[in-house]
Amino acid sequence: MQKQRLFSTLVLLGITLTVLVALYHPVLRHPNSTMMGSSADAIKNYYTPWYHAKWDSSYTWFQGMNYPYGDHVVFADAQPLLSNAIKVLGLADYTVGIMNYAMLLSIVLAGWLLYRILLRWQVDAYWAAMAGAAIALLSPQILKMNGHFGLAYVFAVPLVWHLALRAFERPGILRSLTLTLTVFLLGWLHPYYVMISAVFLTAFWVMHSWVAWRSTKVMHKILHYALQVVLPVLLFTLALKLTDPVTDRPGNPFGFDQYIATWKSIFLPIALYGFDALLPAKWILNANSWEGIGYVGLVAGLAFLGYWAYETWRFLGKLWNGKWRQFRLLENEQLSSETQKLITVSMLAGLAVGLFACGIPFAFKPELMTLLFPPIKQFRSLGRFSWVFYYTWTTFSFYLVWRLIGWLRNRKLEWATWVFGGCVIGFTLFEGAALNRGVQMRVTASNPAMKDAENSEIILGLPVEAWMDSISREGDWSAMMVLPYFHEGSENFHTPVPQNSRLAFQASIRSGLPMLNVMMSRTSFSQTWSHLQIVTEPSGDLEIMQHLKDRRPILMLRTSNSDTLDGRGVAIPAFNRLIANDPRLYALNLLQPLERDVTMILDTIYEVMVDDPARVAPPAKLCTNLQGSNLIWRDFEVEGSGARASNIDGYHEGLAIEIPLKDNNFLHDGPMPFAAGDTVIVSLWVKMRGDQLPLTELGWEEWKGDEKINWHYLSLNNSIQRIDGDWALCEREEVIRDPAHKFQVNVTRWKRIPPFLTIDKLLIRKKGTDVYGFENGQLLWLNNRYMPHEITWPTGGVHIAPIDAHH
Repeated sequence: MQKQRLFSTLVLLGITLTVLVALYHPVLRHPNSTMMGSSADAIKNYYTPWYHAKWDSSYTWFQGMNYPYGDHVVFADAQPLLSNAIKVLGLADYTVGIMNYAMLLSIVLAGWLLYRILLRWQVDAYWAAMAGAAIALLSPQILKMNGHFGLAYVFAVPLVWHLALRAFERPGILRSLTLTLTVFLLGWLHPYYVMISAVFLTAFWVMHSWVAWRSTKVMHKILHYALQVVLPVLLFTLALKLTDPVTDRPGNPFGFDQYIATWKSIFLPIALYGFDALLPAKWILNANSWEGIGYVGLVAGLAFLGYWAYETWRFLGKLWNGKWRQFRLLENEQLSSETQKLITVSMLAGLAVGLFACGIPFAFKPELMTLLFPPIKQFRSLGRFSWVFYYTWTTFSFYLVWRLIGWLRNRKLEWATWVFGGCVIGFTLFEGAALNRGVQMRVTASNPAMKDAENSEIILGLPVEAWMDSISREGDWSAMMVLPYFHEGSENFHTPVPQNSRLAFQASIRSGLPMLNVMMSRTSFSQTWSHLQIVTEPSGDLEIMQHLKDRRPILMLRTSNSDTLDGRGVAIPAFNRLIANDPRLYALNLLQPLERDVTMILDTIYEVMVDDPARVAPPAKLCTNLQGSNLIWRDFEVEGSGARASNIDGYHEGLAIEIPLKDNNFLHDGPMPFAAGDTVIVSLWVKMRGDQLPLTELGWEEWKGDEKINWHYLSLNNSIQRIDGDWALCEREEVIRDPAHKFQVNVTRWKRIPPFLTIDKLLIRKKGTDVYGFENGQLLWLNNRYMPHEITWPTGGVHIAPIDAHH
């Protein structure tokens, strides 16, 4: 028996290592200079553990981004369990190679764990070895090796399942505490493992209580459930709270009811290289469902249909004969009753978690789950929970196939067992090879051939450029910042991460300089706001100043240009060209006040009240609504608004309105007072400093009769031009096709949580003209910007717009 176990283990190792060597040999040969992916996610997820291991002075705090604040290692995706081990061992400069090997070898460990589970179910050792290898190589987590590295550890779910089976077979405090420690430690690779494990084990306990409700006492269940599920979740949460001083992280991240699994993502080979081309276009997943990929393979898919059809037929037969109480989902006289129960419980628990991954029933009413259990909102990709269904169902399917092979043997059909078994294993391995082939092709594309690579310093997959030699942590700079500014993490604000941001990550790793840019999870709102003040139009004091302890300048790296958050507001004389034009490098000293240009209003002037047409005089106040030949203005002076009867304070005095985000809120609905072909600028003030509007959109639609001929929906956070107090000016450009058409400008999110958003001062003006306004006789407004100290009274060419009675 021991010899059979040894040889079967060698079979498992032989299959998995052969596939890994065949497909990933460049990674295995040059692990420290080969990237498993080159997307922005991949670059960042190499950078954060590496920077943490190399430069951070704390084991719990990451300082490489979000300068001067930094962030917790968990929210930086720095894999603290791994990166801190690397830090302690002094192997920081080998972080990339260690991560690559860890991900690949996790496939081998997962195969061994699944092999051990099948052995518990009395499956032949060689069949268990081949099945374990095939299941591990087809794991949907392998797709995460191209970027989401913390989620790519294929062994995590099988390990929790294996330990759970041991704990239920022979209950004991030590085995339950082993699960406690395992789940707790997995959370320090990625917090998703804590929640996935907790949901899986909860489903396991529920199904076990249903299938074997008399087998254990209630107090025993409460004790061991608390040890296996409640305790590790509490310990992880407590450890996070004790080491994380940030109190204003987002509580309503986008995606809880979007990033879910579907029957397509579970039963169709959408992510398999070569197989995806065989599918009809209408079956291809949308981008959100990519997170829900948990393809179980053709064998497990057919087994799903066959098994449930057969069991339904059996149940109806028992029901017809009045023996439905004797019905069991699994009947195998060769196994002990306890093993049969645990197989059934595993299958049912996996099925329950699979339905949960599909958002059932919470996709229909997401508020139900988020209100009952608010922390689940932080784990917005429910589709990832489909991994539990993948491992449990594929393993159960190979158990069923082994039962069928036994049935064939009992009928002396030895040849059929070899043909059938060979086809099952062979095709599943073929599917696994196709999955890994797609991953390997993306690895190859991420590592282009480099000239003289042997004599180059390789960081994050590319040689280091010469300009990086002149910067260091101990040199002239306190930090660095990439323009256009990129930020991902606080949910309210999301900007595209430029591909050439890799230069910044390279420079930061090499020099130790932290970055003001952010690409992390659940970043503080107040910290984000202080960064946005720097890269938008100058307005008021910079909040970041009170947190800056290092008085040295910030190194600014411009890699491209953008319409928003471009940093033009700080590109004034405080900037000084430093090294070269490609890339463009500047110095910024935030401790010196930013210089500002005094703006002269141009020729076109609107909304001037005069008593005597011969005398230019300002109005007493701005009008509430105005539509002229070149502008539309709405000031939303509404008494009581939204769900409140009381008035809502507007931007710079006056009133604002609250709009319900579950509705399509039309701010303008009708023709436009412009000419065909005119470019117009739409601007709106939004109260954005708070946890309330992930992915809320400012929409533009143009209708010709009942036909919508043009529409754009731009996220508010992608259109910020100016920040003032708690408010942000969101601005975008559009082209008028035919002014007689109906135009709709709206704000919408179509979500019930959070319920309301506060907005004020809508201005639509023709590009190239200026709109100004007065309050109490003083010139204060320019193009929807409150700028009392930055604009002067215009001279010459003044046009006075008459005021109609309805104003």
